[in-house]
Amino acid sequence: SRWGSIRSLQNARIKSAAAAHRIDLELALGIKLENATGDRALVFGAGIPLPTSDRNQDEIRALGYELQQVDQLKLDTLNRLQSQLAAEVGSQTIARREMDIMSTEIIPLAQQAYEETRTAHQRGLLSLTDVLSTRNGLFDLRQAQLESQHNFFTATVMISRLTGNGVLEINPVPLEEK
Repeated sequence: SRWGSIRSLQNARIKSAAAAHRIDLELALGIKLENATGDRALVFGAGIPLPTSDRNQDEIRALGYELQQVDQLKLDTLNRLQSQLAAEVGSQTIARREMDIMSTEIIPLAQQAYEETRTAHQRGLLSLTDVLSTRNGLFDLRQAQLESQHNFFTATVMISRLTGNGVLEINPVPLEEK
């Protein structure tokens, strides 16, 4: 709507400049009274100004160029917004895929490895360092899962902002409580 308003304003300016270019015909009608003889006469006059220069042609041309510039700015803005939208959709898709892989494959395997390491430590097969290392790896993976969720939600909000759809309802992937 912004570009439509700017275009309408520019068209109005062009019409105004073109109207100033039109030659105004001046007509005069009157009664002339001759005092010496007492005669009365009907007097009619017409006047047309002679254009001695281009009469606003430069201004009309300049306003036409400004209108073309407005159209080009609109096109540039639309192209920029479309490329931003495509980048955000790509980011959202990647983040969603990361979230899915993390929650369905990687985190469960890391959780299982941690449980097995703890069990092996309790049996005396592994050291406490192995258990702590496995737990730190699990925490790092959960941190990566949170980052992918953050990236997904950020991309979703940016898509909503770019498309003007407002805030979308998002169902986050729940993190496991362990």
